[in-house]
Amino acid sequence: MIIPIFNEEQFIVQCYESLISCLDESKLSYEIVIIDNGSSDQTPALLKSFKNASVYNIPRSTISYARNVGASKSKGNVLAFIDGDVVVNDVWVDSVSRFVEDRKTPFLTGYEVIIREKPSWIEKHWFGNLASNHINSANLIISRSAFDMLGGFNEDLKTGEDYDLCDRAKKNNNIYYCPVKSFEAIHLGYPSTLSGFIKRELWHGEGDFSSFKTFLSSKVALLSVFYFAIQVHAIAFFVVGCYLYGLIFMFFLCSLNIYITSARFKNKPLKTLVINNFLNYCYFSARFGSLFLALARRSRKY
Repeated sequence: MIIPIFNEEQFIVQCYESLISCLDESKLSYEIVIIDNGSSDQTPALLKSFKNASVYNIPRSTISYARNVGASKSKGNVLAFIDGDVVVNDVWVDSVSRFVEDRKTPFLTGYEVIIREKPSWIEKHWFGNLASNHINSANLIISRSAFDMLGGFNEDLKTGEDYDLCDRAKKNNNIYYCPVKSFEAIHLGYPSTLSGFIKRELWHGEGDFSSFKTFLSSKVALLSVFYFAIQVHAIAFFVVGCYLYGLIFMFFLCSLNIYITSARFKNKPLKTLVINNFLNYCYFSARFGSLFLALARRSRKY
């Protein structure tokens, strides 16, 4: 088990206790490796009580680097990456055990993290209904052979390192890539407020603007710029008094947002679609804001 953390005082104890509780009752041989990526809150103090974990402190760096350090410090042939705000259950442990026993070739597996039992409105409607074919690094299991074959996580990426690893694994014919739904891991750290949601997407989108090449390869980044361009045109027409053209651009923006929301959350209840239509606009607005965050932090390594 490899757990990279940064300022996780709110959840790290729950994460650790869930792992110990489930793994001690299983037949799995395991180790817990925690990489503290320069925490400045009470996390380091809490880690001192974790008797069954190996804790390593590194200077603040990219999450990719922290994950790779964890892999280098571990000894097992299977690497399970769990984030510090994630908890697992017996179903997760049993599923991992069965999968590992049956798999003899290099593999990458895992699944999307799910929302907690009593979610906030944002968790319930947005994160609880997201679907993706890529495996989030908050709940990612990979064989040592596959990890070495891929060269680990790309340490140059500030965000999106999991998407990059999965994409490379899918293209490698020697690696068995397979999301497994029964790998139930609960994410406690999803934002519960609108400001937290925007802050999260600002950070996640920063990697899309790390270079012109990454920008062009990101549909989300391209759409966020397109959203902004439409709004700029609408405002410009309103300012010069061309209200009809301004309304046309605003109508186009609203229609585009409704279309993307409906496609992204297909067959979901009307209430969820209405709420997520608003959140979808906030999402793309925040992702466009990531451009300025990336420019401001271009000299920072994390």
